[in-house]
Amino acid sequence: MRGWRAAEFREALTGRIDAERLELCLRLHDLVPDWISSYAKEIADTAGGLIGFTTTFQQNTASLALARELKQLDPALRGCVFSCAARTCARSSASSARPRCSPAASTRWRSSS
Repeated sequence: MRGWRAAEFREALTGRIDAERLELCLRLHDLVPDWISSYAKEIADTAGGLIGFTTTFQQNTASLALARELKQLDPALRGCVFSCAARTCARSSASSARPRCSPAASTRWRSSS
């Protein structure tokens, strides 16, 4: 969402980070929605019916934003967010090295249409 909580962000970080970095963050905040939309259209045009995401730590929000945009473009798409941060990686078994989709991630994807 363009401009979402930008004033609050500016107020909270003024004086805590340098002005140049703050302005960069605010510019990126304005640019990201268009980038997400463009990237989602590119993926949707070339994707099959299933899209997977690998995400850790601060990438979670970006991956979920992209998943949401993709689902809005094509509600028939199916996807799964794999969260593999050390604390959040769900394993299918103790001996398996492959993460599996958590029910919360699957539900979030399905309910975002």
